[in-house]
Amino acid sequence: MRIFIVLLFAMLAASATADERRIAVDFYCLSEVIDDLSGEINDGIHLVYRTFIDTPIPWITAYVKYQNSPEPIALVLKSELDEEIAESRPWQSTYTWLESVDGEFTGEYEVMSQGAIIYNFVYKNYRNGQVTYFFSDLPAYDVEQGQCTWE
Repeated sequence: MRIFIVLLFAMLAASATADERRIAVDFYCLSEVIDDLSGEINDGIHLVYRTFIDTPIPWITAYVKYQNSPEPIALVLKSELDEEIAESRPWQSTYTWLESVDGEFTGEYEVMSQGAIIYNFVYKNYRNGQVTYFFSDLPAYDVEQGQCTWE
């Protein structure tokens, strides 16, 4: 009987914890920087960066989905660095993600943000060493639909 009570208590505690969890889902619309000086939008590469965060655990995962690609690409967290830049400001976070395609790591994304704003988003292709810079494409955000729309 004592074991039953302990198990029942453990199950109730686990279910309460699961009910209290809320996974935060964020998405960002990003476009390739063609001219590093002007940061102009072009007809080049566009992608959605979507994160899933469960802070009580803590747990985080993400994917990118390129505009003309039917499938998202899974990202595996390699490292995270949080820095307090100023006492009254949100912390600056830098995430390094490994791109996982068909079980192989094919590239790396570095994302620097402060609060909800991405300041730096860089992709490095492991096969050819090419580096691509992206910027937050604010006009592409469709908040009501939870997606990005490029014209």
